Amino acid sequence: MFAQKLRVDLKKRASERAGTAIVEFAVIAPIVVLVIFATIDICSFLYLKQTLKVASYEATRVAVMVGSTTTLAESQAKMLLDQRGIKGYSVTISPSPESLGRGEFVTVRVAAPGGPNLPMQGWFCGTLNTFGETSMMCDR
Repeated sequence: MFAQKLRVDLKKRASERAGTAIVEFAVIAPIVVLVIFATIDICSFLYLKQTLKVASYEATRVAVMVGSTTTLAESQAKMLLDQRGIKGYSVTISPSPESLGRGEFVTVRVAAPGGPNLPMQGWFCGTLNTFGETSMMCDR
């Protein structure tokens, strides 16, 4: 009789534990999913920022070369940004590479919005705009 009662108590406890686990999962799962999606969005935003920095560097490198023009420097940045699928970007070069003298600095700024360039349309970083900017001294 005691053994039979013990089996019934164990079965009851097991079913109660299963119910507790389901409730705990229902509470924790949305938080885990939110953290995963936020991580994906933030990492994509950091990749976007690095892409803009690389594009600005490459455009600046072209801008300080002998015989370079604004069009050549912009096309270098646009080529990189188009290859990586960046949308809505802008490239600003100042001063114009054609007017640079020895020892003068040229600055290239490449900017893009976060929203259309992130996988989840920027649920977490969508309203942020970011840029990459590089300056180099002309030595020609």
